[in-house]
Amino acid sequence: GAEYAFDSTTIAGTSVAFDPNNAGNFVIVYRDDANSYYGTAVAGIVSGTSISFGSPTIVFSSFANFWKKSVAFDPNNSGKFLVVGVVAPGQGTAIVGTQSGTSISFGSPTVFNSGTNSTSSTSVLFDPNDSGKFVVVYRAQDDTYRGKVVVATVSGTSISVGPEHGFYGGQTSFHDIACDPNTSGAFIVTFKVNGNGHARLGLISGTTATWGASGQFASPFVCDMQVAY
Repeated sequence: GAEYAFDSTTIAGTSVAFDPNNAGNFVIVYRDDANSYYGTAVAGIVSGTSISFGSPTIVFSSFANFWKKSVAFDPNNSGKFLVVGVVAPGQGTAIVGTQSGTSISFGSPTVFNSGTNSTSSTSVLFDPNDSGKFVVVYRAQDDTYRGKVVVATVSGTSISVGPEHGFYGGQTSFHDIACDPNTSGAFIVTFKVNGNGHARLGLISGTTATWGASGQFASPFVCDMQVAY
């Protein structure tokens, strides 16, 4: 189909997700460099090969960075989605959004990793088998750049976050995550260590994550990995 501009200014760091409960509905999040580098979102609807957009809406009213999977819809709650980013002064932050057609609204932000310049390389996904439950993977720059996850739950527009769980003892980067649609609480994290690609199985119980063995699947000099069930 034709190209459609959803923001005619300078932007960076886009991420997009469709609502599995509403055909054609999707949300794009990005950093609006022309508006003080604020975290911003826009809702869209696909009809045939046409796309209609609403007005850009500020998600985080401060400097924000987004990574690979920065927006995810809850497959068990129509119109509900989550945005995860790194918000000035570098804190890992999540916020619940609601889409209605081309309009979107947001609750209040919740910090899951605090401290100055404490977070990078985030990725988020909902567990399709557990309503409102999601996992965030990120690099904890305030803890020797270790890879970590938090398990959290959405209730309305509120977020309750469990404790941090490290999944590797050293520096990691280029994280991605996928939840198993056939096994409740099971997910895979992929990440880069010293140029090599690694993967690890995680299991959720409440807001606790436990781990299987870590395996290396590629070497050397891999980057920008993606994983899907």
